[in-house]
Amino acid sequence: MGDFYVVATPIGNLGDITKRALEVFKSVDYVVAEDTRVTGQLLRCFEINKKLISCHKFSEHQKADEILSLLEQGFSLAYATDAGTPSISDPGAVLVGFLANNGVDIIPVPGASAVTAALSVCGFNENEFSFLGFLGRNKGDITRRLEAEKTSAVPLFVIYESPIRVIDTLRIVAQVFPDAQAVVCNDMTKKFERVYRGDIDNVIAELDANEKSGKGEYVAVIRKNSKPNPDREQQSIESMLTDIMAKEGQTLTAAVKLLNAREKELKKRDIYDASLRLKELFE
Repeated sequence: MGDFYVVATPIGNLGDITKRALEVFKSVDYVVAEDTRVTGQLLRCFEINKKLISCHKFSEHQKADEILSLLEQGFSLAYATDAGTPSISDPGAVLVGFLANNGVDIIPVPGASAVTAALSVCGFNENEFSFLGFLGRNKGDITRRLEAEKTSAVPLFVIYESPIRVIDTLRIVAQVFPDAQAVVCNDMTKKFERVYRGDIDNVIAELDANEKSGKGEYVAVIRKNSKPNPDREQQSIESMLTDIMAKEGQTLTAAVKLLNAREKELKKRDIYDASLRLKELFE
């Protein structure tokens, strides 16, 4: 029986390819690809010439027997999706399950993953997370999935979304989890890479204001309930504004802008309302 490798490929920057991934691609007899054009281009960048077999989400069942037959003949194969790790919101799970059930040893070749990349920069000090992948396109389905997540004690969940639907999806998240904190990673390792972080309403507003937010794919890490700093709970927003005005010689308007920039966990609306209350006291 030949070897079957599941190979992670870069999610954008080709410099993220691992040495082992290249060694495996060079050593196998066939490379199985979600899209032979995409994987073929990757291989050509590293001067690797291999026979390619197409196997995407609509053909996994049909291709499984052919791939098993090649393995039984002693050929070795490597499977790659268009970017990232196969079977993680990408094709591969059906094929891998079929081969494993037929006695094939599945060998992982780890590497780039959008999930772990986003979690590594989110800054949430939590030990557990749920991976929900793409929530769907229908608002009702998305809402039901998120409502079900409310029953889970796991503090974080990670979702994928397209640039076309990301704002609409995050608005639904905000409806279900109004106190959520969000770290939203856009176009990771690519041209338009940017990380938005803070109160989910503020993140949505930033996305909405950015004319380039429609470029590149999104990974969002959501902490369901914000965790205010205990010291901050003892200090009202009004007192924070007053401190900035007194200690830094700022006007109330300037203090509002500074507090918005410094305290991402505070809602802009709450800061604005606090400034109105202060204004009434000053008059």
